[in-house]
Amino acid sequence: MSSFSFSSWAADAAIRPLMAQHDAPGTAVAVTSDGRTTIFNYGVASCVSAAHRILEQLAPR
Repeated sequence: MSSFSFSSWAADAAIRPLMAQHDAPGTAVAVTSDGRTTIFNYGVASCVSAAHRILEQLAPR
């Protein structure tokens, strides 16, 4: 059994700077250890969907 443990704070510390560096609106990361997979999702799928979401909040139908 491995002593590897990947927590959300470790994912945040690794992923958020890369997102900023590459101006990425969102990303997903999967980490597998000892047969267990953990998925971390960040941001939005696209800039267009982010802009759409903001506009809907400002001017709801």
